[in-house]
Amino acid sequence: PLVLCLHGTSLYGKDAPLGYLAAYAPAKNKAEENKRINRMQALHLAQRGFICFLPDRAGYGVRRPPEYKNITHNAAKAQNAYIKEHAKNHPGWDYRRGKVIHDLQQALDFLVKMPEIDGEKIGVIGHSLGGTDSAELAAADKRIKAAVVSCGGGITFRPELWNDPAALKEAVKKFLIMPEERNLTFQAIIPRGIFLLVGVTDKYSPQSMMHSTRIFRDCYLARMSRKEFEKRQPFVVMLHSAGHDMPEYVRDAMYRWLEMQLMSPR
Repeated sequence: PLVLCLHGTSLYGKDAPLGYLAAYAPAKNKAEENKRINRMQALHLAQRGFICFLPDRAGYGVRRPPEYKNITHNAAKAQNAYIKEHAKNHPGWDYRRGKVIHDLQQALDFLVKMPEIDGEKIGVIGHSLGGTDSAELAAADKRIKAAVVSCGGGITFRPELWNDPAALKEAVKKFLIMPEERNLTFQAIIPRGIFLLVGVTDKYSPQSMMHSTRIFRDCYLARMSRKEFEKRQPFVVMLHSAGHDMPEYVRDAMYRWLEMQLMSPR
């Protein structure tokens, strides 16, 4: 099985989920060391037997603008500089939904040709910015069978987008803000696997996710039997009190779920 491990907002890009940050600078204290460990999902998943692919998002890691190569620079500023350059070189082209997702799909096109990879067992995992990209890649590419979205923007649930075709059609015509847009994103992923991790004190994760669980369930059950739903467990929402983070007990749950979705026989 293959898992794309997408990094969060970090100048180091892919080196964060790889667990390579000590090569740049030692952790300042125990809290920072724990935070780094909590971001090492690629290392943890490789130890569990997955093939992991770690890309640098455009504007991060080795792909950040030359003037931001110094590791002391702010990651968000580096990304914004890249986005401005991208808009200048490609007017009218979308960065987040276009460039970022297209890059990942090009990587998948290459990866699925490798004999070591089972093209029917592909997942994606990400925290924060990586959670955003995980959801949007899974929505755009049906090759993704399971997506773990950790503190990746949450969802502002709008029931009319699920039960009113006219409202949905109107919403598709325009760019919604991210938490509202997630209604459309998750619709595109169902009935494939979704594991949502939400920090109840995380300012980046709107809390209306729980209001949508019933309609999410109904959408899955419209596509599969209750028996299959309960056996596969394709939809999981986990609330935790660790803020914008994913401590060990949270990571263990999402890793076990990925094993269930991508390693266990159906």
